[in-house]
Amino acid sequence: MSVTVTNPPGGTGAAGDGAGLGIAGMRERVTALGGTFSTAATQAGGFEVSALLPTAGAS
Repeated sequence: MSVTVTNPPGGTGAAGDGAGLGIAGMRERVTALGGTFSTAATQAGGFEVSALLPTAGAS
């Protein structure tokens, strides 16, 4: 399963209580499941987070 979330140029993150671990926490969880995780600036000036997670029974 792959998941990609893109923040458009000039976008802002959602306000939160600061209790999470942000990108570091997402990376830790994805890699703990045997997946891959990446972040990058987009050519349009936004920001993108991508995760590829293994699924049961996938070959």
